[in-house]
Amino acid sequence: MKRIATLLIALAAGVSTSFAREEDPLLHNDMQSAHMTAEEREVWHVIERWNDAFARNAPEEYFSYVDPSIVVMTPASPYRVEGIHDDRQEFEFGIRIGTTRVSMFQEMLPLVRVFGDTALVTYFHRGYYGADGEGRSLNLKETTVLRRVDGEWKLIHIHVSQ
Repeated sequence: MKRIATLLIALAAGVSTSFAREEDPLLHNDMQSAHMTAEEREVWHVIERWNDAFARNAPEEYFSYVDPSIVVMTPASPYRVEGIHDDRQEFEFGIRIGTTRVSMFQEMLPLVRVFGDTALVTYFHRGYYGADGEGRSLNLKETTVLRRVDGEWKLIHIHVSQ
Protein backbone atom coordinates (compact mmCIF):
# COMPACT_ATOMS: atom_id res chain seq x y z
CA MET A 1 0.00 0.00 0.00
CA LYS A 2 2.80 2.42 0.92
CA ARG A 3 4.56 1.69 -2.39
CA ILE A 4 1.36 2.42 -4.35
CA ALA A 5 0.92 5.70 -2.49
CA THR A 6 4.54 6.64 -3.26
CA LEU A 7 4.02 5.86 -6.95
CA LEU A 8 0.82 7.91 -7.08
CA ILE A 9 2.53 10.89 -5.47
CA ALA A 10 5.45 10.56 -7.88
CA LEU A 11 3.14 10.35 -10.89
CA ALA A 12 1.16 13.37 -9.74
CA ALA A 13 4.42 15.33 -9.33
CA GLY A 14 5.63 14.43 -12.82
CA VAL A 15 8.43 12.17 -11.62
CA SER A 16 9.76 9.23 -13.60
CA THR A 17 10.34 6.34 -11.22
CA SER A 18 12.57 3.30 -11.42
CA PHE A 19 12.86 1.00 -8.43
CA ALA A 20 15.71 -1.14 -9.85
CA ARG A 21 13.33 -3.79 -11.09
CA GLU A 22 12.74 -5.33 -14.45
CA GLU A 23 9.97 -3.56 -16.31
CA ASP A 24 9.33 -1.92 -19.63
CA PRO A 25 11.54 1.21 -19.61
CA LEU A 26 9.01 3.06 -21.75
CA LEU A 27 6.35 2.91 -19.04
CA HIS A 28 7.70 6.01 -17.32
CA ASN A 29 5.47 8.96 -16.57
CA ASP A 30 4.43 10.45 -19.90
CA MET A 31 3.62 13.78 -18.22
CA GLN A 32 7.35 14.57 -18.31
CA SER A 33 7.56 14.23 -22.07
CA ALA A 34 4.12 15.62 -23.00
CA HIS A 35 5.56 19.04 -23.90
CA MET A 36 8.42 17.59 -25.97
CA THR A 37 8.61 17.23 -29.72
CA ALA A 38 8.69 13.68 -31.11
CA GLU A 39 12.46 13.93 -31.57
CA GLU A 40 12.96 15.23 -28.02
CA ARG A 41 10.82 12.35 -26.68
CA GLU A 42 12.94 9.88 -28.65
CA VAL A 43 16.08 11.26 -26.97
CA TRP A 44 14.43 11.30 -23.53
CA HIS A 45 13.39 7.65 -23.90
CA VAL A 46 17.04 6.76 -24.65
CA ILE A 47 18.01 8.46 -21.37
CA GLU A 48 15.26 6.59 -19.50
CA ARG A 49 16.36 3.22 -20.88
CA TRP A 50 20.01 4.01 -20.13
CA ASN A 51 19.10 4.98 -16.55
CA ASP A 52 17.04 1.80 -16.16
CA ALA A 53 20.11 -0.23 -17.17
CA PHE A 54 22.12 1.74 -14.60
CA ALA A 55 19.55 1.08 -11.87
CA ARG A 56 19.62 -2.66 -12.66
CA ASN A 57 23.45 -2.77 -12.80
CA ALA A 58 23.25 -4.13 -16.35
CA PRO A 59 26.60 -3.13 -17.91
CA GLU A 60 26.02 -4.67 -21.36
CA GLU A 61 22.77 -2.77 -21.82
CA TYR A 62 24.09 0.37 -20.12
CA PHE A 63 27.11 0.64 -22.41
CA SER A 64 25.07 -0.11 -25.53
CA TYR A 65 23.89 3.53 -25.27
CA VAL A 66 27.40 4.93 -24.78
CA ASP A 67 29.74 6.15 -27.54
CA PRO A 68 33.32 4.79 -27.32
CA SER A 69 34.61 8.38 -27.00
CA ILE A 70 32.48 9.15 -23.89
CA VAL A 71 33.71 11.82 -21.47
CA VAL A 72 32.36 11.59 -17.90
CA MET A 73 32.58 13.95 -14.94
CA THR A 74 31.05 12.91 -11.60
CA PRO A 75 31.28 14.06 -7.98
CA ALA A 76 32.82 10.67 -7.07
CA SER A 77 35.92 11.31 -9.18
CA PRO A 78 38.30 14.27 -8.94
CA TYR A 79 39.26 13.63 -12.57
CA ARG A 80 37.56 13.50 -15.94
CA VAL A 81 37.06 9.94 -17.25
CA GLU A 82 37.75 9.65 -20.98
CA GLY A 83 36.70 6.70 -23.10
CA ILE A 84 34.35 3.78 -22.68
CA HIS A 85 37.07 1.43 -21.40
CA ASP A 86 37.84 3.53 -18.30
CA ASP A 87 34.17 4.38 -17.72
CA ARG A 88 33.21 0.71 -17.89
CA GLN A 89 36.07 -0.30 -15.58
CA GLU A 90 34.79 2.12 -12.93
CA PHE A 91 31.15 1.06 -13.44
CA GLU A 92 31.93 -2.66 -13.10
CA PHE A 93 34.18 -2.04 -10.07
CA GLY A 94 31.25 -0.25 -8.40
CA ILE A 95 29.03 -3.27 -9.08
CA ARG A 96 31.60 -5.65 -7.53
CA ILE A 97 31.95 -3.64 -4.32
CA GLY A 98 28.27 -2.65 -4.16
CA THR A 99 28.60 1.15 -4.35
CA THR A 100 26.49 1.39 -7.51
CA ARG A 101 23.71 -0.82 -6.18
CA VAL A 102 20.53 1.19 -6.65
CA SER A 103 17.46 0.69 -4.48
CA MET A 104 15.54 3.64 -5.89
CA PHE A 105 16.14 6.02 -8.81
CA GLN A 106 13.95 8.91 -9.98
CA GLU A 107 14.42 11.31 -12.89
CA MET A 108 12.79 14.71 -12.53
CA LEU A 109 12.18 17.84 -14.61
CA PRO A 110 13.93 16.87 -17.84
CA LEU A 111 14.81 19.46 -20.44
CA VAL A 112 15.72 18.13 -23.89
CA ARG A 113 17.02 20.17 -26.81
CA VAL A 114 17.91 18.72 -30.21
CA PHE A 115 20.28 20.50 -32.62
CA GLY A 116 20.48 18.35 -35.75
CA ASP A 117 22.42 15.22 -34.81
CA THR A 118 23.29 16.52 -31.33
CA ALA A 119 21.05 16.55 -28.26
CA LEU A 120 21.44 18.17 -24.86
CA VAL A 121 19.54 16.71 -21.89
CA THR A 122 19.44 18.13 -18.38
CA TYR A 123 17.51 16.73 -15.44
CA PHE A 124 17.60 16.19 -11.72
CA HIS A 125 17.70 12.76 -10.20
CA ARG A 126 17.51 11.32 -6.77
CA GLY A 127 18.20 7.86 -5.61
CA TYR A 128 19.35 5.53 -2.91
CA TYR A 129 22.74 4.03 -3.69
CA GLY A 130 25.08 1.56 -2.02
CA ALA A 131 25.50 -1.88 -0.54
CA ASP A 132 22.86 -3.26 1.81
CA GLY A 133 22.80 -1.31 5.05
CA GLU A 134 25.51 1.06 3.84
CA GLY A 135 23.59 3.01 1.22
CA ARG A 136 22.82 6.68 1.10
CA SER A 137 20.34 8.99 -0.51
CA LEU A 138 21.68 11.40 -3.14
CA ASN A 139 20.11 14.32 -4.99
CA LEU A 140 22.06 15.08 -8.16
CA LYS A 141 21.93 17.19 -11.33
CA GLU A 142 22.87 15.71 -14.67
CA THR A 143 23.70 17.08 -18.09
CA THR A 144 24.13 14.59 -20.91
CA VAL A 145 25.10 15.23 -24.52
CA LEU A 146 24.16 12.71 -27.19
CA ARG A 147 24.90 12.45 -30.88
CA ARG A 148 23.03 10.55 -33.53
CA VAL A 149 25.25 7.89 -35.13
CA ASP A 150 23.78 5.77 -37.94
CA GLY A 151 20.27 6.67 -36.76
CA GLU A 152 20.90 5.82 -33.08
CA TRP A 153 21.43 8.24 -30.21
CA LYS A 154 24.69 7.63 -28.29
CA LEU A 155 25.87 9.37 -25.13
CA ILE A 156 29.10 11.30 -25.69
CA HIS A 157 29.31 13.40 -22.50
CA ILE A 158 27.90 12.99 -18.99
CA HIS A 159 28.32 15.57 -16.24
CA VAL A 160 26.82 14.82 -12.83
CA SER A 161 27.00 17.32 -9.96
CA GLN A 162 25.56 17.73 -6.49
